[in-house]
Amino acid sequence: MEGWLYGIFTLSGVLVGGLFTYLGLREQLKQQKDANTIEWRRKVRSEPLLKLRNELAVIAAKSDKVVYVSREYQKSIDTPGEEKAKKEQQDVLHDWHIYAGSGILRQIILIQYDKELVKKVNEVVEHYVESYDATTRGEELAVKTWPIVIEVQELINKRLEEL
Repeated sequence: MEGWLYGIFTLSGVLVGGLFTYLGLREQLKQQKDANTIEWRRKVRSEPLLKLRNELAVIAAKSDKVVYVSREYQKSIDTPGEEKAKKEQQDVLHDWHIYAGSGILRQIILIQYDKELVKKVNEVVEHYVESYDATTRGEELAVKTWPIVIEVQELINKRLEEL
């Protein structure tokens, strides 16, 4: 009879151990699933922000060049360098129109989920348009766009840190 008793205790020990192993694996899989879900959400949310951050740098660089070249052209009117400056302005504007016509920025803005960011990016674009318009009229625009660009970049970085 003692042999049966050892067998029953051994079998019950194996069953209890198996149960705890099963429960442990189940909990571990649940934690892994939660971690994967969080990582997936972070990736899905950060991708549009990273694209916007990069595209904002592109638009700022291109827009600065348009404004700078246009300002230089306005300064060169009625000087020997006018034709060269005019050609450079036309080339830069052509490059800008190709970029703007590509719709890349619009596409990146449309995948954003943060209305405040979209509003700020549109504000940056509007400032560059105003700067260009003022330059073509021979005026210097007192408003500088770089502080707004930096503000938007900081806001994007803040959103990325929150993820």
